[in-house]
This record gives sequence, structure tokens and C-alpha cells, in this order.
Amino acid sequence: MIPAWRNEADPAFWRGWLTFDAIQPARRLHQPLLMVHSEAAAIPQGARKFYARLTGPKQQLWLDNVTQFDFYDRAAPVKSASDAVAAHFRATLGSAGEAGQ
Repeated sequence: MIPAWRNEADPAFWRGWLTFDAIQPARRLHQPLLMVHSEAAAIPQGARKFYARLTGPKQQLWLDNVTQFDFYDRAAPVKSASDAVAAHFRATLGSAGEAGQ
């Protein structure tokens, strides 16, 4: 949809992308975490696995029928996610989070 965009990628890109383990580092995260995801978005089973391995305070919000791109392009999912993130920061940052308001 963007005339200047060439729909191609360097083949060297694939090895790192396909072998990257995003689940393993979850055990090292100890700060409060909010995960916003959807069954219709990319790799929901990986998101669940990551969430299950978190060791710190955690909460999750799963939105219905929201694709990966909807989190960028549709007003309702963006608002739901950003409202949840704002509430998460208010709760976890306390008065430090209010200083920026």
C-alpha cells in the first residue's frame, strides 16, 4: 500500500528470527508486568507460555477478535490496551507515575 516499500527481506534475517527464544527470559523479569494480547493476534500460545513463566507480579488482558495489526490500526483495541497500560502504570508506579501527568 506504500509505493516506496519494497516487499522483500534479506534472507540473512530468517535465521535469527526463527531461532530467537522470547520465552526463556520471562523467568528473569521481576517487575510488575501487564500483558495485553488476543487469541487472534500473533502466537497466542507463546504469549501464554511467556506469562506462565513470569515470576513477578503480573496481570493480563485478553481482547476478543483483535489481530496483531488491530493493536496498531483500530481505535477500540488501541484504547482498550492503552487504558489498561495507563491503569497498570498508575497502580505499579504509584506517586512516581502521577508526577508525569
